[in-house]
Amino acid sequence: MLRDFSAFLRAFWRQWLVLLTGGSVIAVIAIWNLAGRGAPPQQVNWLILGLTLVLAAFFSWREEWIRAGRDLVDIDFSEVRRITDGYTDIQSAQFLRKYVGKRYQVRAKIRNVSYSQLIGWNAFLYLDLEGITIAMMYFRWNPNISGMAVLPKGTEITVSGRVSEINFHSVFLRSCYVVAVHTAPSCEAVQPTPKPDP
Repeated sequence: MLRDFSAFLRAFWRQWLVLLTGGSVIAVIAIWNLAGRGAPPQQVNWLILGLTLVLAAFFSWREEWIRAGRDLVDIDFSEVRRITDGYTDIQSAQFLRKYVGKRYQVRAKIRNVSYSQLIGWNAFLYLDLEGITIAMMYFRWNPNISGMAVLPKGTEITVSGRVSEINFHSVFLRSCYVVAVHTAPSCEAVQPTPKPDP
């Protein structure tokens, strides 16, 4: 029990540091000062402290809840294909709406990671699950998915997220969280073959 409590305290401390020293709190205080109002009242400081404590406890609990695989839906893609066979995308969406909004956890291989050309802070992670595309968009600074860009193609990971769209060949997830990184293929640099001198 003591080991569990110390693990909770470490997770809580990590979350609280991000919330308390993060850009939002500092920006609000800076804007308050720049508006010529001086230092914020003591009640505001206590309010910020209390809110960040409550949010840190919630985020710590949520992280463990997601890692434990709670409230997950199982998606059988052979069943999805059977349900949607012969229907248009609009009709299929009606049949598959029971999955939308549910949390889905999948273990699959990284196919690609890319950044948005239009919105520089968005990134896209594409996984391959035996021909099924698992796609997710996330903010590049999201600590739950940070580091995906440095993993090589073919790395097997487990990701949990909420289903926002589903069809017979793909699932789009939001509010994602990387549960585990399992295996990374070796990335030995391939040396180009030198051209012979003429």
